[in-house]
Order: sequence, then C-alpha cells, then structure tokens
Amino acid sequence: MIDLAPNNPYTLELATPLVAAAGSLGYGVEVARQLRLGQRAAGHGLGALITRTTTARGRRARPGPTLIETPAGLLYTGSEQNPGMRTVRERFAPIWAGWELPVIVSVAGHDAAELAAILADLDMLEGVRGIELPLAAHDAATPELAARLVAAARAATPLPLIVKLPAHHTDLAVLAAVAVASGADALSLIDGVPAAAPRGDARAEGLLCGPA
Repeated sequence: MIDLAPNNPYTLELATPLVAAAGSLGYGVEVARQLRLGQRAAGHGLGALITRTTTARGRRARPGPTLIETPAGLLYTGSEQNPGMRTVRERFAPIWAGWELPVIVSVAGHDAAELAAILADLDMLEGVRGIELPLAAHDAATPELAARLVAAARAATPLPLIVKLPAHHTDLAVLAAVAVASGADALSLIDGVPAAAPRGDARAEGLLCGPA
C-alpha cells in the first residue's frame, strides 16, 4: 500500500501508484461497469481516481468538440464543464461509498467562502476520500496567493489535501514548497499546458494533454 497522506489522521492509502488524473475518467460512474471500478480485486489496476474539477454550480460545455487531435497531443477545451456539487452529493457520492477504490474530488471555488462551503459539503460525504485543489483554477499564480488558498482549504477540511501545481509557472519548486508549508498532504504535477489549435476559420483554446 502507498499512503499519500501519512501525516493526516484520515490517511489516503492506494493499492497501486497509478492514479486516474482529474477528469480523465469523468466521475468514474460513467465507466464503472466497463472498468469494474466498484468490484473487489478488480483488474483495473488503479490506486485512486480523481474527478473532473467541480464547482458549486454546474457549468456547461462550450459549443463544439471538447477534444481536438493535434500533432502534439489532444487539446481539451472543456476543462470547466461539470455538473456541480449537488450532482456530486446526490448522485455520485452514494455510488463511491460502495467502492474500495479511493475517489478524490477536484474542486474550484469562486472565492474563499464558496471554496470553504464546497469543502465542508464534501467532508460530510462517505464516498469522498480526499480533495484535489488545482492552483490554476483559482488563479493562484504567485506564492503568496497559493499560500493563502492552500491554508484556507486546509482550515476548511480535515480530508487529505492534494495541491495541483500549474503547468505555466516559472518556478514550480517555490510553489511546491509553499503548498506543503501551507498544509498540503501531497502534490499533483501538473495541469495541462495552455495551448491553441486551428478550428475552421477560428482557433480553439484549451489545455494540451499527452503524450507524456
């Protein structure tokens, strides 16, 4: 077993080091049957699943395709799309509660108060084993902003807290040190790289994902 939060009373033990990155499998329930995510001793090989980044209220997808193939990888234009906390609370969490696979919820709040409310809500859900906090989704681009954000999240939840570092910062080592000092149990590297690709007469902007 691998414990991502050995100093947290709740701990976050993974059976394998393979973690499905935020949004790569949606909320898991969409592919649970195909991958047998809810079965014991399943052959999926995952140690944990991180959900797509979730906000207090749902956000719709932009018009057009959300995945665009490019020579450098896939351009993902739907990073903000999510069903909102109510759906997570009422539909997904009861399913996760029956899984052995740990589910980590990625979150984004409009401000500190909204983030605290989201985290307090998640803290009451049996199926949630940890939190991922993406700095880029909160525009926490400086060490000072990152420190305040992580400290606020740490104060709002006792659950294991994973801080996701942005792809476009000039000194990730500084941000990493600040995140740990402010209460992060673990770090996630990294968000997709901001990119653009031609789409008809316009261009599509989003996050470039893979190959590693």
